[in-house]
Formats: sequence, C-alpha cells, structure tokens
Amino acid sequence: IGHKNAPQTIIPGKFEDSKRGCVVWDCPGFKEGTREPSYDLLNVYLKHRIIEVSRKIKFLLMMPHFFFLSRAQNAIRALENFSNFFDDVEELNGSLCLVITHVPSDKSVESLRKTLLNIHNEDENINPKTRKLIKILSDRVEIFYELKEEGILEKKEYAFLPTALEKLMYYDNQTDKIEISFPQSCLVLAWDFYEMLVIKFS
Repeated sequence: IGHKNAPQTIIPGKFEDSKRGCVVWDCPGFKEGTREPSYDLLNVYLKHRIIEVSRKIKFLLMMPHFFFLSRAQNAIRALENFSNFFDDVEELNGSLCLVITHVPSDKSVESLRKTLLNIHNEDENINPKTRKLIKILSDRVEIFYELKEEGILEKKEYAFLPTALEKLMYYDNQTDKIEISFPQSCLVLAWDFYEMLVIKFS
C-alpha cells in the first residue's frame, strides 16, 4: 500500500493479528496490465490460492475514485477480474465491501452508490456475473476522502474500517483445501506454473 496512484503492492502480503485471531492479506489490484505479464500471471495464481486455502473470508475491495471516471471502465475491469474467481458471486452477498479511496470532498457515500447503480443499469456490455457483483456492492460502499496534506492519519479518517469489517459476514469457503505456507512454497508453485505456460505456448 503506497501513497501514489500507481499500485505499490507487488505480491500478496500477509499480516497476522493474534489478538483477533485473524489474518489479513494485502493483495495487488485486480486490474490487469499494471505490471509485466509475468507479475499479472503470478498474482492471479497467488490470489486464487489464498482464496482456495482460506476457511472463512471477508473481502474488502479498495479502488481509487478515478477508477469510476471515463464510464468507470477501470472499475468494471477490476470487478470483472475479481468475479472470475467465483462460480456464483451471489454467495459473496454480505461478505464483501467496496472502499473507494481518494474521494473528493464534494462526494458522498450515497452519490457513489448511485454511480454504481447507474453502471449496473446503463452499461449493456457488462457480463451478467459482474453486473450482479456491482448490484451487491452498491449496498456496501464506504469512502476514504482525499487527503489534503501529507502526515499521519487521524483516527477519524479511518474509523469506518473496523465497523465496516464487523458488519460483514464470513464467506464460508466449502472447497477442499490443502494448507500451504507463504510466501516460499506459493512463489515456487506460482513460478513453476508460469514457466510451464511459457514452455507450452512459446
């Protein structure tokens, strides 16, 4: 996580909270093409494995406000990529929240919910699964206003996050799982997978 518009997370980062008994995964964005194709491929694999091996999950999707400009094509592409990890996004209802960052001071949660509903209702090119995901997220929007100056964040500026997470239900992942360590074994598996594809298609 960085202070610039460009993505700062290269591979998923793991943060354990022993007090709450949970693990937080900070994953790179779901908008493809932000780095070399090898990184995109690696991260698709890693994110898939994180979801696959986790028992109960809450999803916090974070996107900058500018993703929703220019007919929201960046936001749609990112949500499309996220929805591809699941057979039925309806199962995620209640387990995920959209946090829009760098929001101008004249915008509100309600105005951004309306933006999502407009995308849902008016863009005919969105595939059905992504359209369903956008409808789900329109009821679960939080905003992080654009900061006026550099410095340490005041608690009031991020106080909504714990509350937003508490409100979410757990997505109960019922798929068979194989426990793995991270990042060493994941990275080895991911690079092996990547090299196999390179050999196969080159």
